[in-house]
Amino acid sequence: MRNHDHVSIKISSLCWIEVRILDFIKKIFTYFGIPLAVKKDESIKSTTDLLLFSNILTFIFKIYHHEYDTMYYHTYASIARSFLFSLSDQEIFQTITGKRITESSIYQLAEPIAKELDGLFRRRNC
Repeated sequence: MRNHDHVSIKISSLCWIEVRILDFIKKIFTYFGIPLAVKKDESIKSTTDLLLFSNILTFIFKIYHHEYDTMYYHTYASIARSFLFSLSDQEIFQTITGKRITESSIYQLAEPIAKELDGLFRRRNC
């Protein structure tokens, strides 16, 4: 696509995407037996928050499955750049190229959750 090409998108499409993300998150929580009430409201902060939450879940699942692919790096960068960590692009670049993601605070927070998934899956399959 050239820079001057335009993509047409309807607001209803964005709303549908947001609802689908919320439904997906609800299914994940339900699967793990975690109660969650989703209140759909006009004041939902933004799809950015939902995307960030989705990236956090994806990052955790990537760690759990030992899948260190492109998506793993993209989700790490997205989380690092977000308002939660506000790392500079330089810091993110150095962490990724220096293969130091496992030393990062993001990984250190996500890894114990990923390890817990194994226990959760075992208990559900008993």
